[in-house]
Amino acid sequence: MKPITQEWIGKAEGDYDVTHREVRARKSPSYDAACFRRTIRQSFGLSV
Repeated sequence: MKPITQEWIGKAEGDYDVTHREVRARKSPSYDAACFRRTIRQSFGLSV
């Protein structure tokens, strides 16, 4: 795998983790960030 591909996969995995953390947050969750990341993932045909 090319280094740039590995970098983008790492970023996508980080976005996935942030989305799950924000959705589970009880105090001051950032639903906008979670929804934005979900929309981006859907736009690229990635599982959500």
